[in-house]
Amino acid sequence: MKNKLSILAQQEWFLYEHIDTRSTITTEDFSFRPIRQSTYLVTCYVARRPGYFYWNAYLLIFLITLITLTVYGITPNLPHSRLHITCLCLISFK
Repeated sequence: MKNKLSILAQQEWFLYEHIDTRSTITTEDFSFRPIRQSTYLVTCYVARRPGYFYWNAYLLIFLITLITLTVYGITPNLPHSRLHITCLCLISFK
């Protein structure tokens, strides 16, 4: 492939150099007259880039979990403050 940088979502996917092509003739038997069509199939091989998901999914989930643990830093004799911070965390992550 001449221009690998032109694919969409190249941050998520890695495009391999190997491409399969195949031409076939298909018939549609579901009509009154069978129709023969020639098709040309192109298959590209791709793989997910794990770094994209580490930074954009796992790290954000870890930070959200870490922020919600701040509720336990407030003394237990102030339940209204704990409830307020818990609701604030839930609203801010929506």
